[in-house]
Amino acid sequence: LSAKGAVFYGLDMRGIQLQGAHLEGADLRNCDLSGADLRGAQMKGVRLDGANLEGANIGPLKLSGDRLFPADLREARIRGANLQRADLRQARLDGADLSRSDLDKAQMTLESLVNVVCVGLKGKIAA
Repeated sequence: LSAKGAVFYGLDMRGIQLQGAHLEGADLRNCDLSGADLRGAQMKGVRLDGANLEGANIGPLKLSGDRLFPADLREARIRGANLQRADLRQARLDGADLSRSDLDKAQMTLESLVNVVCVGLKGKIAA
């Protein structure tokens, strides 16, 4: 799927399969993306404020052999989002704003949060 700059505001997208999708600059504010498969999705500059990403897979997409294609969330606005139990392993987050988001039991490393706005984060990540 190529939907650069598309507006999906407030849609129910539970369990959607968007592996490797091009969603750069898309507006996904207040969407329900719980259980979504976003492995390898290109979401640079996406707006996910208030989105429900509980249990979403935003990890790398495995390509041929041992090649992995990480999800790209650089410069994304993800304020006040529910990221509980989301898989964010290897996701590129440089310049993202995760202020007031709930990362309880999200799979990621603390190093992933370098160069990320982390004001008022909630929960304990599962490294």
